[in-house]
Amino acid sequence: MKLLFKFNLVFLLLFLLGIGACGYFSWDLLQKNARAEIAENARLLMSNAIAVRVYTNTQIKPLLDTQLRYTFLPQSVPAFCAEVSRFSGS
Repeated sequence: MKLLFKFNLVFLLLFLLGIGACGYFSWDLLQKNARAEIAENARLLMSNAIAVRVYTNTQIKPLLDTQLRYTFLPQSVPAFCAEVSRFSGS
């Protein structure tokens, strides 16, 4: 075996090892970033749902209390308002 072939073989092995290590670390970093982004989106959605629930309980339900004695109004349920706002794109 010539010396040039041995050097090329060592360089090829080091190159493949470096590519593998970079691939592993970049994959791990992307996974952590994706998990953090999903958690932030979930926090945002939950805070939005809580805000809709609080608004419905404090602002809408007192206005409908007299009508609620005679009939059921879905607008008085916070989950109904959250679903309507989710599907209307608001």
